[in-house]
Amino acid sequence: MKMTNNNLRLSSIILLLFGVQMAFCTSSAQSQVLRPGDDIGSIQAPYSEEMDQSKITEHLGEKLPLDLEFVDHSGNRVVLSDYFTGDLPVLLTPVYYRCPQLCTLVLNGMVDGLDQIDLKPGRDYRLLTFSFADGEGSLQAEAKREAYLSRFPDAEVPNGWSFLGGIEGDAKNAEILCKSVGFGYAYHEPSGEYVHPACVVFVSPTGTITRYMNDVAFAPMDLR
Repeated sequence: MKMTNNNLRLSSIILLLFGVQMAFCTSSAQSQVLRPGDDIGSIQAPYSEEMDQSKITEHLGEKLPLDLEFVDHSGNRVVLSDYFTGDLPVLLTPVYYRCPQLCTLVLNGMVDGLDQIDLKPGRDYRLLTFSFADGEGSLQAEAKREAYLSRFPDAEVPNGWSFLGGIEGDAKNAEILCKSVGFGYAYHEPSGEYVHPACVVFVSPTGTITRYMNDVAFAPMDLR
């Protein structure tokens, strides 16, 4: 097991974006598709104890709990194993759909990198995004998926990009999945938002964690 604080650069990004979350906590981000590199200002957030939980503990070589149940963007109850059928690797992204900034930057950065390689979703890999927030189910997953398919139409194919939420908005299984990949986060009561790191997890077709990319920008060759 490898422990990392996502290096100084990522830590500073988290601190900066936490401040942005405080400023934009009332905005709706279900369909927000900001561009990475957008000017996010220079807001400096004060220290909060929730930041201590915002870190990645890499669980390389460990298997995901594939029996976890979720609801997908179409409102169907699914099991995590449905996405690990032994044929395609999966890029797994833990987010929450109303996140004011950081989750959007992670997804945009991933899409920007994938746009520049010759591999295609549904043919060479799967994309799987899930929400760890209470109250986010199929409706929020559907809204976010529609926003991103307009940005990345290559993923609008069978096994291309699935978005998951909690059954009846219950985030219990998402919490288990986050712990299994070492994704630490915390709810910040004053703002009503979550403090969390930036992360894309690479998972083998059989559900084994193989690599992490903990950032908001992803070099195409590294993604490939």
